[in-house]
Amino acid sequence: MVDRHEPRRKVSPRDPTQEWWIPQIPPQEIADDQRTESLNSFYAIAKTCIEDEIDQDVFDTLFIANLSLRVAATMTGIPKTTLARRRDLLKSRIAQVISGDKDLMTDLLIASSVNE
Repeated sequence: MVDRHEPRRKVSPRDPTQEWWIPQIPPQEIADDQRTESLNSFYAIAKTCIEDEIDQDVFDTLFIANLSLRVAATMTGIPKTTLARRRDLLKSRIAQVISGDKDLMTDLLIASSVNE
């Protein structure tokens, strides 16, 4: 039986002396400088694939700002179907150019898979 006069013992679900449960900073999968360089290369390639102002609006609103078609259509005044068609065309043009550079493609895939 438990004596009421005896002080309660603190029970911890984890041993505070063990390090496995202490949150650790995850290792960098790709160096920040290399990631920045890869993204700058991607932006330079994307700029060469932009043909007119509508493509520029598509790139800015859908790719960079990641807006929905509806919000992008409201902001730009371009119909949703036009935005969708231009988005698909721009995506395919960028993919054709990037597919020739395997190192950039690998860097972009690694950079996009890192959760920050």
